[in-house]
Amino acid sequence: LRFAALSNTAVHRQLVAVNGFQLFRTGGSRKPQLKVTHLSSSNELEIGWDSRAGLLYNLRSKVDPSAGLPGSWPLFGEFENIAATPPRNTVTFPLPPGKKRFFVVEEFLPPPVTVYRDDFESAVSDWETGSEEDDGTLWELGAPNHIFGPLAAHGGVNCWGTNLTADYASNAVVFLKSPPIDLTSAGAQATLKFFQFVEIENPTDKGLVRVLDASDGSVLGLMQDDINGLGVDWQETSLLFPPTALGKVVRLEFRFQSDAVGEFAGWYVDDLEVTVP
Repeated sequence: LRFAALSNTAVHRQLVAVNGFQLFRTGGSRKPQLKVTHLSSSNELEIGWDSRAGLLYNLRSKVDPSAGLPGSWPLFGEFENIAATPPRNTVTFPLPPGKKRFFVVEEFLPPPVTVYRDDFESAVSDWETGSEEDDGTLWELGAPNHIFGPLAAHGGVNCWGTNLTADYASNAVVFLKSPPIDLTSAGAQATLKFFQFVEIENPTDKGLVRVLDASDGSVLGLMQDDINGLGVDWQETSLLFPPTALGKVVRLEFRFQSDAVGEFAGWYVDDLEVTVP
């Protein structure tokens, strides 16, 4: 007996009979050892399964498995959003009545939690800007006012841009660094989302996004490279933090560089958010 996948965030389980009860075992390449034990001394049922750090689990159950896919089965008792305790999780409860009951253990990522957000409508705060080459280009915070750039910020009034009222200059290397962002709670994953408007000469000029160690400024990883081309509107960008950044306090760096010829409207950034997992 097999069932279709629960969802794109849940693990498909394959039915296995144990001591008159049945549960689902992970299909595919990953096959954790799931075990059901009847504790005769207390007349309880113990269900255990392999678990992974950062994930959550639900225990669902139904007497008649033909009534809907396992993902729609009712939660069993209070076994909902069970935090992983690797390498295995175990739940124990009184033996249910009846000769047969079906159980499914559902594995999923916790819902995203925002650890940092900035819509750039307030003051510059702890954002840092600077230039490492020729003058004439600088990250600026405010309302864009340039015929060849975006007509307005993505949301609200303000955004960051490489010269809000003019093209960027030649031979520029300018950076925009965020305040410290705490990723110590990020176990398996953290995501950066922001909106950008790009009008940068391709391929000689470019923008890139790096993640830095907040303690010493060292580069922990490159999140996106070769940001250039001619955009027509704001575009949402979603990037995963590299594993080297997880569990640390970091800073984001939006770094732009241009060569000796060709000047364009530049790079604009707005509505930034960091979530975990």
